[in-house]
Amino acid sequence: MRALFISNHFPHDPPTCVHGVFKRMGVFIEAATTMVDELDMLFYVPPRFDTTPAGVIEYQNALRRMWGPKINLFMTRHARNPRFESNWERYGAGIFDVHRQEDFFPMTGPEQVLALNRCLDRKPDWIMAHRLHAMLTVMRTSRTLPPVDLDLDDIEHRAQYLRV
Repeated sequence: MRALFISNHFPHDPPTCVHGVFKRMGVFIEAATTMVDELDMLFYVPPRFDTTPAGVIEYQNALRRMWGPKINLFMTRHARNPRFESNWERYGAGIFDVHRQEDFFPMTGPEQVLALNRCLDRKPDWIMAHRLHAMLTVMRTSRTLPPVDLDLDDIEHRAQYLRV
């Protein structure tokens, strides 16, 4: 059995990525590795992370040291949004299309959906979407999906209120 875990929160340095979101993630990953033969992990990351094949292997080895040999790592960079040229584009357009909201567009562009589709080519039996960001990417694919679990650990309207 193969599972696919998708997230916008990359534990780039497992020993130091130990605050709440990573603790919760770890609980799910540890549970998943007891149930599956392989756990593919797709992370959407900012440009500062090394997404070259060598960089991905280095990060994968760190994650395997933490969670075991069943981990297969896939990474792609966040989308850049050139559409925010006015206040309307930055704040108004997202009212009608969540994928145009500044918090969510980095994971929902064509390259990000393509990365998800490449992981779906590996035929996962189950998908774990870690938080709303990941679920929005899943919703953009036109593929037939296996069962999907969404870990929504924060009520988004409350999180937005606390960020402002």
